[in-house]
Amino acid sequence: MQAAWLAWRDGARLLRSQRRLWLPFLVTCAVEALLLVVLWLAPHPPFSTVLAPAVQFFFGPQVLHYPLHLWFLYDAMRYTAVASALVVGAFLGGVACAMVAQAHQGYRVSLRESLVSGQVRYGRMTLLWLLTWALAQGAVELAVRAAPRPLISLWAGLAAGLLAQALVSYAIPIAVFEGCIWRRALWRSLRETARYPWSTLAITVPPVMAVNLFAAWASPDRAARWMLQTDPEVVLVFIAGRLLLWLAADALLLVGLCQLWWLHRAVPRAAASARPRLLSAAAGAAPLGLAVLLLTGGCSAAYDGERLYWKAQRVQDDIMKHPSQTTPAQFSRAVEAFERVTQQTPGTSWAARAHLAIGSLYAMQRRYDEARTAYGLVPQNYNRQQDLSLQARVAIAKTHEAQEQWAEAVAMYRDISEYHPWAQLGLEAPLYVAATYEKRGDAQEAQRAYQRAIGIYQHWIPQAPSEELAAQVRLYLALAYQRLGRWDEAIKVLRELASAKGINRPMILLALGSIYQMKLRDPEQAKAAYLQLLEEFPEHELSGAPGSPLERLGMPTPAPAAPTPPAGGP
Repeated sequence: MQAAWLAWRDGARLLRSQRRLWLPFLVTCAVEALLLVVLWLAPHPPFSTVLAPAVQFFFGPQVLHYPLHLWFLYDAMRYTAVASALVVGAFLGGVACAMVAQAHQGYRVSLRESLVSGQVRYGRMTLLWLLTWALAQGAVELAVRAAPRPLISLWAGLAAGLLAQALVSYAIPIAVFEGCIWRRALWRSLRETARYPWSTLAITVPPVMAVNLFAAWASPDRAARWMLQTDPEVVLVFIAGRLLLWLAADALLLVGLCQLWWLHRAVPRAAASARPRLLSAAAGAAPLGLAVLLLTGGCSAAYDGERLYWKAQRVQDDIMKHPSQTTPAQFSRAVEAFERVTQQTPGTSWAARAHLAIGSLYAMQRRYDEARTAYGLVPQNYNRQQDLSLQARVAIAKTHEAQEQWAEAVAMYRDISEYHPWAQLGLEAPLYVAATYEKRGDAQEAQRAYQRAIGIYQHWIPQAPSEELAAQVRLYLALAYQRLGRWDEAIKVLRELASAKGINRPMILLALGSIYQMKLRDPEQAKAAYLQLLEEFPEHELSGAPGSPLERLGMPTPAPAAPTPPAGGP
């Protein structure tokens, strides 16, 4: 029983000191409250159109009328409790277990870490909760039917429900802590209860009894009598009391069981204190090491990478807010944080992203050689991550540009264009080559590069593996024509694009209007393109805004056409 007292004490301290631990239970309570609000809205227009037929079908039309509707809200809590548990409650109970584990392992208690870790499986938690609930309900029903008298049936049902609850009460914590499947979690729960029956009952009985006693005292029949004797809205006090009691009972029960589970695994360490020092230390560390192994063994490398990457981003965020005021020590801390991702989760996409982040940190410090080394590890070791590899290659080219190493930058862009023609960055690479020459100030070579880009795009169009990609190539072809001032050819390509799949047609129409208006000085053609945009996309955010292209042409935005009167009308 001392273990139960310690579990109660430590659980209460944990809930008091780690207020984030209440969040899973508060969310479950909020979801149940939201379901009650939905039921409350059922008789009220306009919600009654959708909600009233469903409520009438299951509960009859009378529950939609005052004051029975208020009583129905309280009576329906037996359904909303199950629904909220199945929707979020069971899963968030597992999340609360994971948060308790964080506290025991010395980590910062974090709801987000528990949600994204992959340690808590929604389907597994929901199935375990459903089996636990069904077992307890079945035990109560069997005990009530087997009892000879009503008074005995009441206590027999209560005892059977408590025993069934205790037998499987560890299932969700064990499934989270040990990462085992639902069948093994149930079996392990039975063994845990059999090993520690009294301490388990001492943790389980008080919150369950509190809920059952409240349910017996504040029964729907008593609530109905109080509604008649006082005021119908008094039932809202019953509803609030039940929500708060279940919130506290769930938190104390689950956290207490988690604390008891951890406490039981600490017992062998205390018992081993009389052994020689070396053996005692080994025996003391073994249960903790086993618990940590069970908790972390089921975590995938992808999760660990995501977790470490997220923590590294937190360090990087301070740099990105004020990059000019960042000290070398801050840069070093951020680099070290991302290096932990690459060292502890190699081979994952998060490690590749960390190399990119390290490269960008070095580039911000103008340490371009180190930046290129970091970027280069992505295509070297993560070539299956094509998007990340291409980002790294482009970043390498940008570092060459920053150092005015134009030949190296052009060579990198040409490699990207040659070997990855159908990736987004590969499609853009021929234009990057020309833009590099423009930055260099070599207008003649830039023009030749745009000419080469036109040839490349014309060659790619018939080879495109899909209509959407062919349209993307045409778009870049039109951009290359525009950069050379070949407006007629750009217009021809844009008009072909206007009917293509996968292209933003309003953007194409705006581009056509802009070329006619700003480059060719042809207001009539510009007006035609803009009017076509207004006609086809009257709700488009750019079509009727103040300062629209039509207004800049000195033409008012056309009013919508009047509807044609029906035949035989006045």
